[in-house]
Parts: sequence; C-alpha cells; structure tokens
Amino acid sequence: MSFNFRRFLTRIDPSAKYETSKLSGGLVNLIDRATRVSPRGTSRFPDHDSLILKHAPPFVAALGESAPFSQDRQVISSRPVQAPRVCSNRDLTTFSRA
Repeated sequence: MSFNFRRFLTRIDPSAKYETSKLSGGLVNLIDRATRVSPRGTSRFPDHDSLILKHAPPFVAALGESAPFSQDRQVISSRPVQAPRVCSNRDLTTFSRA
C-alpha cells in the first residue's frame, strides 16, 4: 500500500503542480519530497520550492499491512513540526555552526 502524495497536494494546493519522489530511510512512515514545478506565485507555499511530506499508515511501512502499528504515533512526531515558523536554509546553516 502507498499514499498518493500528489493527489493530496492537488487537494490542498490546487493552483500549483508538483512532482514527487520517495525518500529512502523511512521504516515506519511513508516519506516523499514534493518539488513544485509551477511558477512560484501560484502556490499555497510560495516561499518553498520543495516540501517533505510524511504519511503514517496504520502499519509499519517497511513491512506492510501484516505489521499493524498505531497511527497515534503521529501525535508525538508532529509536535516538532508545529513550530511557530519554518526554518530557512540560512537558519539551518547557522544552527550547524553553533
């Protein structure tokens, strides 16, 4: 089973077009990078050329439906994402030097 990230983006950002690619390393969740291919001003996220998207299926993604896993885990892992603002690349560079 997989999650259709492109369809999800079409629903939440219908004026923009995205290409998606799976990211490696996800054991429990499905993770994709969405890269905007439409002009910058048409997006709900005009300051971002790409987005990292995460979906928590009701099973361990790497093992499939035969390994059920509670979606309640998303409550805990979403807390850091709910920060008051998105970090820019400059913020990350500054952080890594500290």
